[in-house]
Amino acid sequence: FSHFLPRLCIGSTMEQSHSSAEEGQLVPLLEELEVGSMAGPELKELKLARLPPERIRYIKEACMQLRPLVQGSRLGQQLLLLATPQWIEFLDPKHRYGGHLKHYWRVWARSPTTQNFFQWLDLGEGSNIDLEEAPRAQMNATSVAYCTPEQRQQYVAHGRRGMLVYKASGEPVHGKAATCKLMYVVSPNGALYIGEKVKGQFHHSSFLAGAACLGAGYMHVNGGKLLRISPHSGHYRPSVRDFEKVLHLLSHNFGIDMKDVTIDPFEKEEKTKNACSRASQCSYAEQAIDADPAQIMS
Repeated sequence: FSHFLPRLCIGSTMEQSHSSAEEGQLVPLLEELEVGSMAGPELKELKLARLPPERIRYIKEACMQLRPLVQGSRLGQQLLLLATPQWIEFLDPKHRYGGHLKHYWRVWARSPTTQNFFQWLDLGEGSNIDLEEAPRAQMNATSVAYCTPEQRQQYVAHGRRGMLVYKASGEPVHGKAATCKLMYVVSPNGALYIGEKVKGQFHHSSFLAGAACLGAGYMHVNGGKLLRISPHSGHYRPSVRDFEKVLHLLSHNFGIDMKDVTIDPFEKEEKTKNACSRASQCSYAEQAIDADPAQIMS
């Protein structure tokens, strides 16, 4: 994905004959994003020194558009960025659902166009393409909400006498569906956001407007009582280690008694940072509840 990042963001202002080695300079830059060192406007100039000035400007502009992805992060803090396929949703001014946009991105990425992705998609050479797997009318009807700091306050929950309660209203957290299933995201500073998923309108990316998080998944909550929790999120793709941090926070920071909570193990470990066996996943989750705070949050 990073190979196409500059062209996705701002289009090609140069001939399309630039080498893959030049595009490869994006990889270390995006690795810096992952540890939060792009929180400021500076880039590591040494990694760009061998590129022509126009190319440096080109890559910088693309990376600067992704700075909000690491909002709230600190250098060395291990956080979850949006999975790279979801960057398209993040960069889209309309925030159309990434699950639809990705199909058009694949067509665009294989094309010889010099237009950036959104120019190509909405106004340019790809504007007449209508894919069966993601009909254009259906894609354009979606708009994923990206909350402002004020809007996200209604989703902040905290612990009160072993129950999950919305901080703003004082009402117990409660899933309206029969399963009481809700989404959750934990911010870098440990704030817990809980709300209902609405496909194509409200997803894990909505709470923090696409910014990095500490953990994400689903929980089943009935009248404030946490019944079940899982680490599944297509937008953030948490690992076992990320899930451990969430379990620790719920137990130690929110006062939730986890003994009667069903903790879902990982079905698969593909596309995550930490691979381990199904048996050890369950033990990791149990150990996380009683882990040393300094160890679990490192």
